[in-house]
Amino acid sequence: QPVHAPARARGGRGERRHLLPIPQARMDSSSECMIFFSLICVLLAASVQHMLPSPPVTAVGIDLGTTFSCIATFNDGEVEVVVNAEGSTITPSVLFVPEDGSDLV
Repeated sequence: QPVHAPARARGGRGERRHLLPIPQARMDSSSECMIFFSLICVLLAASVQHMLPSPPVTAVGIDLGTTFSCIATFNDGEVEVVVNAEGSTITPSVLFVPEDGSDLV
């Protein structure tokens, strides 16, 4: 049986529109079991993930500037700036090319 909207709700033009009935979703017991099983698997995977130790994170960052350069490492949440041979954390960015044509940075 189609449902009719009242004429006054549509501006009072007197036309009637047929609305389609909304289908009701029905689940059988096997669908409910699959949803429950999937939820249990997700919760189990999340709890196991929190029990495993996380691998150490290591990264190297290089700031290669036109005047000075700097290198830092990130190990297990700690940042350490690398010092050069003179004990400074910044190194002049200089490229030396000897007369024989080889590059020396």
